[in-house]
This record gives sequence, structure tokens and C-alpha cells, in this order.
Amino acid sequence: MPRPTILDAGLTHSLDQGRPTDNTNEFSPTDAVALVWFEVSEGQGNYRARAEWYTPQGDLYLKKDLGFGSTEPWPSAIAHFSIAIRNEPAAQMLGQWRVRVFLGDALEFYDSTELTFQITSKSGGTLPPPPTRSTAPRIVGFEGDRVFYVGDEFSWIIDYQDPDADIVKVLVRKYRDGQWLDMGSGDPGSRGKTSGRIRINLHCSSPEQTTVAIQLEDAAGNQSEPYNVALECRGSEGTPPPVQNQPPYFVEDLKLSGNPITLSTFFGMSARAVDPEGQPITYLWDYGDGFTTTSEEFAPVLGHYYSAPGNYYVCVTASDPQGASTQQCAWLTVLDDDAGVPPGGGEICGNGIDDDGDGYIDEDCARLEILLDDTGGVKDDIFSLYIDGQYRGPDTPVGGRRFFSIDDLTPGQHLITVYVVEAGVPGNLGSFTLSLLGGPQFSDGTTIAYGCYPSDGRPGAKCDPDSGPLEGEYQEFYIYVPSRSQSASIGGRAFPEMKVALKTQEAVFEVQRYNPQSIELNIFDLAGQIVFSTSTPPGLRRLSWQYLTNEGQQVANGTYFYSMTVIGFNGEIKRSEVKKLAVVR
Repeated sequence: MPRPTILDAGLTHSLDQGRPTDNTNEFSPTDAVALVWFEVSEGQGNYRARAEWYTPQGDLYLKKDLGFGSTEPWPSAIAHFSIAIRNEPAAQMLGQWRVRVFLGDALEFYDSTELTFQITSKSGGTLPPPPTRSTAPRIVGFEGDRVFYVGDEFSWIIDYQDPDADIVKVLVRKYRDGQWLDMGSGDPGSRGKTSGRIRINLHCSSPEQTTVAIQLEDAAGNQSEPYNVALECRGSEGTPPPVQNQPPYFVEDLKLSGNPITLSTFFGMSARAVDPEGQPITYLWDYGDGFTTTSEEFAPVLGHYYSAPGNYYVCVTASDPQGASTQQCAWLTVLDDDAGVPPGGGEICGNGIDDDGDGYIDEDCARLEILLDDTGGVKDDIFSLYIDGQYRGPDTPVGGRRFFSIDDLTPGQHLITVYVVEAGVPGNLGSFTLSLLGGPQFSDGTTIAYGCYPSDGRPGAKCDPDSGPLEGEYQEFYIYVPSRSQSASIGGRAFPEMKVALKTQEAVFEVQRYNPQSIELNIFDLAGQIVFSTSTPPGLRRLSWQYLTNEGQQVANGTYFYSMTVIGFNGEIKRSEVKKLAVVR
């Protein structure tokens, strides 16, 4: 059978029974979404589609991908993409937009079409307010020497930005003997200024080598990220001070991939330490059952199965080349596979395992999390996360990922801001991925968003299109957190109900209590790369993954993420979620 092609395409405000309710090229700032639909000819196999939305200035605003197909022949069908307008930056960008739709297979895009449309302000309407952003001050530059002698008075100068122009305090601390010591604070006299320079006067009182952290605080108590400076105070000119080697200290506490777990669980730990002298760190990972491993990485160390149930005291020890070390430990409970669950029954959330033996994984879990992950070609960036202007630390590790719990967020809309703390190699076109787990969605109804791509910028992107992310740049996203009643249905489960069953040769994904227009499935590896994509024709409520890639290659055992989206016949996303699953053969 020949490859499918694009038969027709258009723009509409909404869909009904999978068909556009109108054909239009005009939208207003108060419209919820703009939908582009396209009809694909009959075909067989797995294919993909992409939509790229361009602003009136010609900048790429948003890019979306969709996988679809079946091993059986299918008739011609209509698919669609959308962008959110109301209460989004798009509502401020009046004028003529372009949207390009591509159709392709696993190797290439071979067919495309392009449409134009207008976003115009209609009489009597009002534009929504522009999106808000974090108001915390930021340190954006530093000047000053770092080597002095005992008795020297010296000054450092920092450059700052503060949207609220209300900086009230400079805080200066230094690291000594495993703790941060206050070196002083004061009002820099910067009220009323959104940017400028602040002079900090200091004194070398004794020989030492240390790290000094500088922070700014505004009238609301918001603090900037610490700006760290290596300081050396020498005893006399030409004579370095005696140096006492300091042990590493943890900046990211020990985290377990699950607790409790079962014998069939692929278990791992993660933690991150920093050495005050900047020396390399070696990590010793002790699993408490006689098995240990070492690494020079702070990313999760995966690859251990336990042979017997019980309670294990697991530890990580961070050591420098001189042997100075620090340690963190925790108790881990390992259950027999037949027991499957902790006392009281139920599912162990987030481990991708069928813990309660009912044939499904994580079916009763409602933990809300955001996964922030460095997905650039060179993993060398550090990102920080703010929610409604409040810092949610700690930052991501260099080139790594971090889960942020958002169980405390109230139902409704929230602003997520991702800052580039360190941009790694200059000129590296880095990027990050945000994944929502447990029910929240982005304003366009999805659960995965991408940032800082030079060609994939989302609304509010400030990343330089020519150089990738630069330190101090940021990107904003709106998410919607449903209420507990909205995220639950009869029996306390989300509607439509999604179930995933892991079998020896395949994973089966099923929608219950709802008849969808289609189900979209994407499988991601731990690096955030799409491994497999597919979708169902109208009316089908289940699909399967035979543990193969889009190219037909068998995947390795291990942990994966799946994104499952249920689309109603009016084109509305009825439910979308991202969760883990474990492939173990």
C-alpha cells in the first residue's frame, strides 16, 4: 500500500464528532484555541505528523508532533493540532500567523501544507492581561579580584536586575567547617531601581580559602539565587595560607527510586555533593546487602535487584581525593513479589510495577509531580524551577533531571518559570523538557513541553535563538491543576479511566468508561527521547506496545515513561498523563 498523503486541511474553532465545526482563518484574543485539521489518505503502518506555528514576526511559536498508525489498513481520517490563545502570549500577538503541517514516516517528512490565519481584536473585546513572571531579584554579573592578603580591605561589584525595584538587603556568607557562616548584610540603597550595580565591601581577617555566597532579598522576602565566588586570603604577600581540606557536602539529598519496592523492581539511588575546594568527587553506593558500586557521577545509579525481602540500610558516601568524606543513608523495604504491596494493600505509586497483582500498574496513584530534565545534545546545563514566582529548589544537577512535587498546589492555573542557572559550554544549543505527572496539564492540554530549543520556543521563551540558553534567561509555561473531584470519577479514579497491563510480550493500554475519538501513545526513554509512537482509529479503546522502537528494534529492559492521551469526538483532550513503566522480561 502506498504511503498516506495529506488530502485536505483547514482551520476551525472546534471539532464535533471528529469533524470541523467551521472553516475560518480569523480568531480573536478571547478564543480558547485555534485548531488546524488535516485529512490523511488511507494507509497502513506507523507514521507521524508535525505542526509548526509561526507568529506575525515570522518566529517559531510552537511545534507539536503526533504519532499514529496501525498494523491493519485504515481508511482516510482527520487529525488535528491546536494552540491555546486565551490568557496566553498568543493573544498579544495580533496579525497574520502561519501554520505548517508535515506528514512523514520514521525516516523523513515527505508531504506538507501551509495555512495562514489572523488573530485580531474584535470590537467590544478586551485583550487578556500579559502573563506575569517571577519578581525575585537576580544577580547577572560580577567584578572583583579573588585573591587578597590578611588585613586587606577590598570591594566586589555585582550587577543586578529586579522587576519590582524593591531590593532591601544584600546577604553575604562563607563556607567553613561544613557550614555557612554569616559575613554580614545590609541595605544597598537600591529601592526604585530595576537594574544597576551594588558595591560590597569586605575584609580579609585571617588566612583561608573559602567559597562566598552572595544573595539579594526584596521587600517580599524573595531571594535571588546564590552567586558563589571563590575567595583566597593569604597570610603574607607571596605566601599561601595553610589550607585545611574540607569534606564534600551534599546539595541534593539521597533519593531512592522507590520505597518500598518488590524483588522484581529495578532499584537505584541518586544524590549530589560539592567539594569546597573544587576537587573531583567519588561516590560509593552501598545497597545494604553486600553489593556496592562506585561512580564519579551524581545521576541515578540504576541496575540492582535484591535477592531476598527485608529491610536494608542503603548509603551513599561522597569522598574527595584526600579521603575526606560525608555520608547519607536511609532504610529501604524490599517486599516479596507475592506480597506485592505494603501492609494494608494497594499500589506502590511510580515504580512502573503491578504491585497489587490486579494486572495493571499505578492505577490508583494521584501524586502530582513535575519532571525537569536537561535534554540538550550536550548535557551540561543547570535549571531552576519557580512556581508562581516562588523558588522550588534545589536546582537540577548538571546535565541531569529532578522531580518537583506539586501536591501542595491549589486547583486552578499556575505559572511555571524555568531559569537557566548555568549554560555549560558557550554556544551549546541546549534544551530542557518539562513533564507533568498525576493529572495537571499545560494550557494547550498536553503533559510534555519543551524549552530553550533554538527552533522550538514555546510562548514566553526568552532563550537566544542563535546560541541556545544563556545564563539568566528564562522561559514561562502555564499549567492547570484539576481539583480532586475533577481528577476523580466514580470509585475515586480519573475519568476516562486509563489502565495499563504489562505482559511478557507486550504492554496493553486501555481506556474504560469512555468511547474516545482516538488514543495517542508515546513511549520515552530516560533521556526523554521518543522510542515509540502510535494512535488508534476512531472508536477503539485499547492499543498495545510490543516493546519495539518505531524502527522495529526490540527495546532493552529498564524503566520508560509513557504519555497516554484520550481525545474526545469534539477534539477536546479528555485526559492526558505521563507515568513510568518497567520492561522486565
